[in-house]
Amino acid sequence: MEAETVAGPTFPGPWIEDGQAVRIGNMVCSREPRRMICAHLGTGHGFLISVEDYELW
Repeated sequence: MEAETVAGPTFPGPWIEDGQAVRIGNMVCSREPRRMICAHLGTGHGFLISVEDYELW
């Protein structure tokens, strides 16, 4: 089976650098070296994703 190329708009950002955080609606994401952490402000549920691992809570 061959991979399919899907056309669509590119993601406009926001791109964040290490040490920065961004809030989009009720979600807050912060970037640290080699990982990203995001959480919902209302529920506290979120995730961590890195090169080595991921966590959900």
